Amino acid sequence: MRNSLTLLPLILLLCSCGNDNLPKVEILKGFRILGISATNPEVAPGGSSTLSVLISDTEGGGRVINGSYIACVDPGIALGAEATCLKDPTAISGTYTIDTTVPDLANNLYTGFSGTLGVTIPASILDGRSEREKFNGVGYIVIFTFQVDGRRVTSFKRIISTNRGVLNSNPAAPTILVNGGAVSGIPREDDRLSVTGLNPESYQFQNVDGTIENRQEDLDVAWYLNSGEVNKPKASSLDQVEITEAPSGPFLILSVVRDGRGGLSVQRNFIP
Repeated sequence: MRNSLTLLPLILLLCSCGNDNLPKVEILKGFRILGISATNPEVAPGGSSTLSVLISDTEGGGRVINGSYIACVDPGIALGAEATCLKDPTAISGTYTIDTTVPDLANNLYTGFSGTLGVTIPASILDGRSEREKFNGVGYIVIFTFQVDGRRVTSFKRIISTNRGVLNSNPAAPTILVNGGAVSGIPREDDRLSVTGLNPESYQFQNVDGTIENRQEDLDVAWYLNSGEVNKPKASSLDQVEITEAPSGPFLILSVVRDGRGGLSVQRNFIP
């Protein structure tokens, strides 16, 4: 017992040191997929949407990355099912290429949208579904996979198909503010970041008992920077986020806004 008690403080100390060295989620380093946009996050059965992958490859130096995609009806991810299309005989697949040598990405620390993929939702996706499923929507997923620097990077996008008359659209592109004003230079420690120009949508949701509930989107913002740190990498669109460690130049900052229903918008500011 005495030996166990003696070792306990050492174990706690080692665990603490390990956590301190964990990578910060907001720091752009290496190859990362930050999101996937869809021109139409909600569609009617048989509708289409164009996807584009938001990536950051700050240390890649400009390169072409070849990957693949596979698309199918959502197997039930929200209910705990694995995000896979391997059991769907109707799944479609193909290749997807990311090119960070293009000027837009190369001039912004190799960070931005790259590539496009047109996706058509099966016209039969709502066949045999309950009225509630038809109203609230059934998902169609597209899974992207890349082999980069010896590791496998995977991400998926879920497009909703519904017979609801009013379909969701992407949030407006935000404007990034520093201490309530326009970004005019590299922020300093204790400066506060926020976004403006957003307008959450109202929408309807059908409950289990069949009643229709009016709801409003809760927009959240994921913050990313190539240097420095913030106190809340993910925050409400109404929150101010504090810079806890001053970044250095050249400086890149992104705010990625999500509406919780598949909608996504991005603002990118680069200060050379």
